[in-house]
Amino acid sequence: MSTLLWAHLRLSGSSLLESLLTLLDATPRFTKHLTSSPSLVGAITALTLHPDGHVKVTVLKIIQALYARSPNPKLMIARHSMYDVIAKLALDEKHIVVQQLAIRMMGEFQFNDVI
Repeated sequence: MSTLLWAHLRLSGSSLLESLLTLLDATPRFTKHLTSSPSLVGAITALTLHPDGHVKVTVLKIIQALYARSPNPKLMIARHSMYDVIAKLALDEKHIVVQQLAIRMMGEFQFNDVI
């Protein structure tokens, strides 16, 4: 996807991200294919810095969908430093829902031996 599209996603808030999440949930093969796109996964990971808590929750759910369908989730997590990004949200996030979701994801990563 183009840089312009990701810039638009960054500015538009959560509605486009929620549409992406719905698409990912509805199309497992498409989601699996997207996990091999470093630019997409990197852009999604970067959106965890968005100031809006609702956007962050949606982004974390997108990361969960990508993680669940990735043929190599350990590589995806490592390549994009997702563990560090999500750990920071688990420790420092001011939005409690985001923090709780990040903590749950950290548990999933540990359970699946990603770290």
